[in-house]
Amino acid sequence: MAIQFPPVSQGDPEPIDGDTYLYLVTGEEFVCRRNSPTQAAQWAANGTFNGTNFEYVGTLEIQQPAPVSELGQIYSVIDGGTADASFGSLGGLTIEQWSLVIYAGSDWNLVTAAATSPWVRTLGGEIQPVVQTDALNMVDGNYVIESLPDLP
Repeated sequence: MAIQFPPVSQGDPEPIDGDTYLYLVTGEEFVCRRNSPTQAAQWAANGTFNGTNFEYVGTLEIQQPAPVSELGQIYSVIDGGTADASFGSLGGLTIEQWSLVIYAGSDWNLVTAAATSPWVRTLGGEIQPVVQTDALNMVDGNYVIESLPDLP
């Protein structure tokens, strides 16, 4: 059976470059490629839609109860610290700030540790050294950032 790409009925709008079409029978997604409205639409397979696709949702606080989530949803850990017990196998573990965690349907998994940096941004927006005993003194002395000239 052939796939009937848009337009399906007379009067339906012509697809434009980048439009997607989901063929519900097979779950396949297609994307329209055309350089101008007068060119015939070319449909290229864009993959198969299924319940295991990943989705970045936003941030969460690992020390608070886990949010209600769906399979494949990924979050950035905004606070870091000991994971709440509601995070399943991550519960009780120390999770670094800005690590990624994913909901795997019945449990939570650590996707990656946070990028290594000597700095961390607090929930209040303050930038501090990761190792709290590190000195912020520079070779030539202390600098107040506000006192430096603006870059052009």
